[in-house]
Amino acid sequence: TISPDGLTLYVALKDSQVTGGGTITGDGKFPTECHVSVIDTQSNQEVNLITLSSGNASPEGIAISPDGSRVYVANQGNNTVDVLLTSTETLNTTFSTPGLIPYAVGVSGDSLRVIAVGDGFPVFIDPFDFGATSNTGDSGFPATERDVTVIGNRAYVTDVNQGHISIYDVSLEGLIDSISLSGKSA
Repeated sequence: TISPDGLTLYVALKDSQVTGGGTITGDGKFPTECHVSVIDTQSNQEVNLITLSSGNASPEGIAISPDGSRVYVANQGNNTVDVLLTSTETLNTTFSTPGLIPYAVGVSGDSLRVIAVGDGFPVFIDPFDFGATSNTGDSGFPATERDVTVIGNRAYVTDVNQGHISIYDVSLEGLIDSISLSGKSA
């Protein structure tokens, strides 16, 4: 994910992807230390490596707030979303995603709400009220949602099993519509 000014690239890395890092263990568990690589796009050089939350994070999706102040990382290994501050390039806090194995995150246009999607019901996060999350089951079934695009306060979420796109109002934390994709998987 690239910063709004285009100067910094943030890349989620699992431990096995870090030079000199470990590998996934023989018992199939995720690596215990994961990172986000910070890359200067002007020099094309890695300038920092931010350690994510512990507990087998296994990062999947990453998003940056439109104001460029925070990076959000969906950790499917420990069912959390990490919040990184771009000003200090450090881990700020970690939110639990109850009932959800997160694969992707999106940020509202005003940077005031975050939506995490994956296996289960979407989780909405208030990034400025530490620990505040809400899980909504209003779609009628837990989905397998793998991608999210947020435009303003609308989140367009692809459901790979049901072959449709769910549309959520991120500020109201609810499903507002869905689009059927001609019977094909999304």
